[in-house]
Amino acid sequence: MRVADLDLRQLVPHSGQMLLLDELTGATESSLDAVCIVRDDGLFTLDDGQVPAMVAIEYMAQAVAAFAGVRASLRHEPIKLGLLLGARNFTSSVAYFSPGDRLAVGVKLVIESVNGLAVFDCEITGRDSYTSARLTVITIDSLDSLGAIDVRR
Repeated sequence: MRVADLDLRQLVPHSGQMLLLDELTGATESSLDAVCIVRDDGLFTLDDGQVPAMVAIEYMAQAVAAFAGVRASLRHEPIKLGLLLGARNFTSSVAYFSPGDRLAVGVKLVIESVNGLAVFDCEITGRDSYTSARLTVITIDSLDSLGAIDVRR
């Protein structure tokens, strides 16, 4: 199975305007590379057509989701839900991305635990930009497995 032949819509649990990745370009057992073309009609687009660089965290999170989906598919396992728990060390050489920018999104697994918690080093490179962050994520069987959250504490 070639990574380029996999359908992003099957790997990432987003659809329509919320699916921000456009293409998978490579994957290993510990990394994934994808491409995102910045759109001018997306949910995160400002009135002037620009997209804030902070949206890169979502580009990275979707690449992590695609990584988990590819790995599960290659292992013939079901694709689990994932949640972004946090982003650290976010840095970007630009404040905004422009429509049409072609961004190379790379994620690399740093560490994972048996309970589904994982950390990824992520970077996005464009023609004139560089953005990076470290994401912490968790995979779960279902939203019900999270249980009720007591907000009174």
